[in-house]
Parts: sequence; C-alpha cells; structure tokens
Amino acid sequence: MLLKTLGWEDRLAQYLLDCTQLAFVWGMHDCALFAAGAVQAMTGHDLGAIFRGQYNDALGAERALRNYLKVHHVALRQEDSALEMAIWDLLYVVHDCEKIKQSGFISRGDIIVIDVPETGIAIGVCDGVNMLAVRVEGGLTNLPREAVRYGWRLP
Repeated sequence: MLLKTLGWEDRLAQYLLDCTQLAFVWGMHDCALFAAGAVQAMTGHDLGAIFRGQYNDALGAERALRNYLKVHHVALRQEDSALEMAIWDLLYVVHDCEKIKQSGFISRGDIIVIDVPETGIAIGVCDGVNMLAVRVEGGLTNLPREAVRYGWRLP
C-alpha cells in the first residue's frame, strides 16, 4: 500500500515546480510518468520505474501499457483506455487508493484523469487549487476542474 510520508506536501510542491522547467519526452516525462513522479514525491515509491525509458512515442507508450496489463492479467475491452486501466490497476487494485468520482472533491496530491482538448485524456496531479498536466510543448498546464473525469487519493 502506498502511504504519503511526513513532509509530502513540500516534496510535491518542489516536484511540481521542477516540472515547470521540463520538456515533454515520451518515456521520460510524459503524463503517466509525471503522475508517477508525483506519487514518488509523496510516498517514496516509484510506480513509473517499470515504464521509464521503455518507449519513445505514443505508440510505444500504448504498447508498454498494454503489456503491463497483459502481464497483470487485466482484461482490456475495446472501449477501454490502456492508460486508464493501467492507472486503475496500479492505484486501486495494487495499492488500495480511493477513487474520487466527483471533481469537486479532488484535493492536493490526488492523481487525476483529465480530458485534454488536443490529446484526449491525460493523467495529471492536483496541487490543491490547479489541475496540472504535462504540456507537449514543455512545462505544465492548468486545466479546468470540470475537465477532470475522476481522481485517485493516496492514503
């Protein structure tokens, strides 16, 4: 089980500040690995380690997520997003995180699944006020709370 450790708020704030200067790079700093980095800042556990450096484009990311799901025996229906299913498995099934179904209840440190007009869905992080996601142009973007589909809260 993932647990936030003492001082997680400061580590998360520093991580998010550092990310404002990072370029988007598939397999190194994309939406899933951005969220994994936030989890690592809060808990010390790197959920992205199995994915980092394993792909270098969108197709490779999809392939890596589908391989993860296959290895972990998670059935993927045609209408399912591999990204959403992998996040569900990692955060809910493996680490017992709470699913937040209403965007109004999303709070600091929650990992979010959010609609992004240019790219479809993305995984992001709430800093307490802002719904943050990685920008393809680099840095972070703040998306409207209404765009959040749901979130995951670490204990």
